[in-house]
Amino acid sequence: MHGIYGLIDIGISTFRASQTALMATGDNISNANNPDFTRRRVVFQEKPPILSLPILIGRGAEVIKISRVYDSFLGQRWLQEEMNMGYHNVKKYGLSRIDTIFNDTQGGGLSEALDAFWEAWEEVSTDPTNIVSRQNLLYKTQSLCDTFHKMSKDLKEIQTDMDTEIENAVIRINDLAKQIAYLNEQVQAIEIKGVEANNFRDRRDALIRKLGQLANITTFETKEGVTVLIDGAPLVEGKNAYSLELKAETDGHYGINWVGEDGTKIDITNRINNGKIGAYLEIRDEVVPQYLNELDKLAFQLVKQINTIHYGNDYGNSDAYDLNSDNERFFFVLNNHLDDPLLKTTTGIAGAATHIDLAPEEWTVSGTTYYGIDSHPERIAAASAPEEPSNNEKALEILNLKKTSLSELNNATFNDFYHSLIGKVGTETDEAKANYDHQKMVLDETKKDFDTVSGVSLDEESANLIRFQQMYNASAKLINIADEMMKTLINLGA
Repeated sequence: MHGIYGLIDIGISTFRASQTALMATGDNISNANNPDFTRRRVVFQEKPPILSLPILIGRGAEVIKISRVYDSFLGQRWLQEEMNMGYHNVKKYGLSRIDTIFNDTQGGGLSEALDAFWEAWEEVSTDPTNIVSRQNLLYKTQSLCDTFHKMSKDLKEIQTDMDTEIENAVIRINDLAKQIAYLNEQVQAIEIKGVEANNFRDRRDALIRKLGQLANITTFETKEGVTVLIDGAPLVEGKNAYSLELKAETDGHYGINWVGEDGTKIDITNRINNGKIGAYLEIRDEVVPQYLNELDKLAFQLVKQINTIHYGNDYGNSDAYDLNSDNERFFFVLNNHLDDPLLKTTTGIAGAATHIDLAPEEWTVSGTTYYGIDSHPERIAAASAPEEPSNNEKALEILNLKKTSLSELNNATFNDFYHSLIGKVGTETDEAKANYDHQKMVLDETKKDFDTVSGVSLDEESANLIRFQQMYNASAKLINIADEMMKTLINLGA
């Protein structure tokens, strides 16, 4: 087709091409603020020409596809930084909660309770016969025990909360896996017809990034769609989605199983080391236990060292006497080790902060009866000899523990050990916050790099609007000219 009909054909093809380009440009503009949208690019191609010897006559252009402007390398970088961001966000949150537990700046913390405890012993040593001072010591001791209990409970609550978050994350992962598998199926169904499934690909990429926020994943694309792996365990393969499930661990917490199509289960708990779940597991299994252990160590040594003086170094050989000239009474107990109140055969310190308490009045284990001070101030053994109510040697000996460095506490005193623990929490919290801030900056820069390639520039799209509008108007003008030429030709024939 050439001549006037050829002009009309070129005008119509240009008209259609410019109209499609304007629609794509409008789509870009309307999604300029959609973070999951990748810019669309219209691909033009010259239509097959007509051979009209001695020349080839062009037949205009047509739109052969509308493609995403997408850089896979930047897309993978963005996914990786989302994983890192999920991890550092949770790490900062978890350590901030731990820091709050150990933060004594507002008063009421363990530092204040320890200081009050030693001050109460000092009052008793000043006047061992003063019942008010002795009662105050009991009150301060109970307050110290309650503070240990609360801190231990608060730390364990963080572990429980991490379990809850892991449960929610596993549910979310399974849901995302199903959605990604569905989109794989949709992309394949559309693209097998030779059409690019841009919208479905954008939605799929966004879901994969959300999945990456939760756990460390790797992805690659095959003809069946995107395959998603969690450290080698397939989560999505084409239109098939596998699932994760929670498993009960011996410590009462959750582990995570990968479940195959045939019901095969593989424990992948230790494979998840990034994303939010990676941080949940680290906070629950490493960070909190570390601080619980230090708190237990402090409580354990406090019980052991004071009982060694208050009761005596050996059973039945106590030289610490109360106002009634009685001896062999325990000051502290660990309620989980009542069978070994002097902690001579106990090897584990776990639970000491939870179970530290004033020794009860009496208790019997395997036929042996032990005695404690309970709520009786006169039973506090401050003297080193009977019938000497003003004797304060044992009270001074216990008070001297305040400034005694213990090898069991890293060659530090009780107070110094706890202060170093506070410092460690603060340092790790500050480091977690700094890592989060740095990761946020890296993620923002990565998104910016991605948007430089794939994002919508309103200035560029405005220029395209003008360009395609002019193309549209010119095609209409070309058709109009061809129409006028046809009319002239008809009139000449008449």
